[in-house]
Amino acid sequence: MVRLFFLLAVLIFFSQCQSDAKKEEKGDNSSSESRRENHQNDTIVKLYMPKLVSTGRYHFIEEFEGFSDIYGLELIFAKGTYTINFFGPSPEGEHGMYFFKSDVKEFEQIDSLSFKAILVKGLLYPDSITFESLGGLDTLKSAGFDNTELKLRGQFISGDSLIIDCVAQNEYDCFGTGKLFTKR
Repeated sequence: MVRLFFLLAVLIFFSQCQSDAKKEEKGDNSSSESRRENHQNDTIVKLYMPKLVSTGRYHFIEEFEGFSDIYGLELIFAKGTYTINFFGPSPEGEHGMYFFKSDVKEFEQIDSLSFKAILVKGLLYPDSITFESLGGLDTLKSAGFDNTELKLRGQFISGDSLIIDCVAQNEYDCFGTGKLFTKR
């Protein structure tokens, strides 16, 4: 009788463990939300998966009609959290050229070699933005705001470079697909 009771208790325990595992496989919302936090208009995203291959500063220089447009992407990983900075030129038609520093709307790490993000161009500045000037942008007066969404997809191809595709509603708002960003 004691053996039968013990066997029944073990079976109930294992069936409960399998039930919990099935809930996780089906993607129980409360557990997946606790593993990842996304903050709209915040550049900090918490992820609990292996770190991307290489964080750091990457840039792409596009030559066009005698001008050099510099796009920059900075990925910082600290304490399980990514901070993302993305900046570049924002042609404003008859108003001239401005420069944006984006706000991250969504970020998703696909695996240790790739990610995707949706950004909003954000505040516009009259002067070119560099990695060195990122920290001081809060003290500069902005020239306006651009709410254009940019969809990025990044794929690391080596420790010092990645390919980024950028798509926006208007093709002039982004640099296109297959651009090689190299580590600075």
